[in-house]
Amino acid sequence: MDSYEVLHKEDAEGGRHSTEAVSPVVGVMLMLVVTIIIAAVVSASASGVADETEKAPVSVIDAHVDMHYENMGMDTSPNIRLNILSGDSLKTNELQIITYYTIPSTKRIDEEYRGQVIKHTIDGGLKPGSAPWDRELNPITHPQVNDGSILKLNEVGEDNMAAFGEFIWRPGRVVKVWPDTGAISDFFGFDIEDDDYGFGEGSFVEVNILHKPSGKIIFKKELEVKG
Repeated sequence: MDSYEVLHKEDAEGGRHSTEAVSPVVGVMLMLVVTIIIAAVVSASASGVADETEKAPVSVIDAHVDMHYENMGMDTSPNIRLNILSGDSLKTNELQIITYYTIPSTKRIDEEYRGQVIKHTIDGGLKPGSAPWDRELNPITHPQVNDGSILKLNEVGEDNMAAFGEFIWRPGRVVKVWPDTGAISDFFGFDIEDDDYGFGEGSFVEVNILHKPSGKIIFKKELEVKG
């Protein structure tokens, strides 16, 4: 005989059915309903967060640093070139270019500087010229976010020579820093002609490109400085 068919004597005499055995079943059902509701709310919340997070673009990028690069058959000069070989186009106002340079630990370098890391950021989201690199600050102790005016689009077109942050970087198009050591210094955030930093042919610089909306690094490479 099932439990819900059992009658207490006093209830049977009064013609009433007992609900004591039914109550636990109702409680379990209520707990299940609450659990399902909570799970649905959590799932909807997680889905909303996922939808709000923008996916990182996928682009194949190449980069080079040369101290004596020949520009269109003219005299050689320092030059940094970044090229999208294939993949997605990039909105440069959504990008940060972050560089890391480790000062070599050699005898010709002042002990104060040996092994120090210089980090510098160029933010395409800043208005060009709004936050220029301050040469008076020590780049080791005062890492800076530079403006986007030193990186130029090197391609014939409507937005030719537009400043970084003001154009869409499409596959096959090159952005570059040139034509002198001053521009290269602006890009890396330190004076590359200062012997205290030991920068030159054979040096290595890590270059990262951050896609700000997704928070993802879409390019990372250690570049050797060519002669």
